Amino acid sequence: MAATALKRTGSRRPPAPAVQAQARAACYLDLAQCLRPPRGQALAAAMQAELVPDLRDALSELGNPPELRAPLQRLERALAGGAVNGALLRDYTWLFLTPPYRVDLNAGLYLDGSLMGPSVQQLVQLYRRHGMEKAGQFHDLPDHASLILEFSAVLWAQVAEALAHGDASLADDLRRNQAWLLARHYLGWMSTLSTRIDEVGEGRAGGEVYAALTGFIAIVAEHECSELRHLLATGPAGAPPPVMVRQELPAVPAREATCGGCGEPFTLQGERAAIHARLEEAGLDAAHVAICKHCGGA
Repeated sequence: MAATALKRTGSRRPPAPAVQAQARAACYLDLAQCLRPPRGQALAAAMQAELVPDLRDALSELGNPPELRAPLQRLERALAGGAVNGALLRDYTWLFLTPPYRVDLNAGLYLDGSLMGPSVQQLVQLYRRHGMEKAGQFHDLPDHASLILEFSAVLWAQVAEALAHGDASLADDLRRNQAWLLARHYLGWMSTLSTRIDEVGEGRAGGEVYAALTGFIAIVAEHECSELRHLLATGPAGAPPPVMVRQELPAVPAREATCGGCGEPFTLQGERAAIHARLEEAGLDAAHVAICKHCGGA
């Protein structure tokens, strides 16, 4: 081809901070997709073939933080097994969807001890502040782990756009929102989630993948929060807001319910009764919680 003395201005590489913000956005979006049910084989195949290389590409833009190497290697090992592809949907369902629920993916149950509690209301307000809300086809609450991760991806994409346009002030505001999100909605529960999956996984291939995945997310959040925490300084003392910690579900009375499996009346107790009550208070369908022991419930 003939040489030219001109080049397209649009082909310029964005400044380094914008590239790093794009890398963070890509990382969070990949992780968000992996915590959704792997319906069919496409997502499972992509997780095995593309997830770790994509994460390595993103981390290389961030200087390959040393504290993320071991968690990423664990995830790579978990995904390398030949049985993983067929196990992901089966074990995702077993862990997160089938009564008795072994692990919850909703942050509010860890942070507030309830569904639709204060931390979830804070999330909803933050989503709205950025012109976003839970899509109608997403059949879970606003504090589902995959939705929080996707929102982090949106924030970092907006940071990249602000930096590309030279708006450093807007970029800092967006970073501050991400720092607040990390401190309030990641650090108080994500490592607990990973530990819980490890405890109940029973050596399942999918259980190891999801334990490694959430463990990686927990370390990403800790690392990033340490980098951004200075943005949380408030007032003359510069004290950041406290990190939210896990609380236990409050005690609630037993509840009479109709089994969503066999249609027979039975009594819900303990944690299931609390979750059933909160779902009904929020106007959500609670039939999947009301499963008697004869149909596989607790």
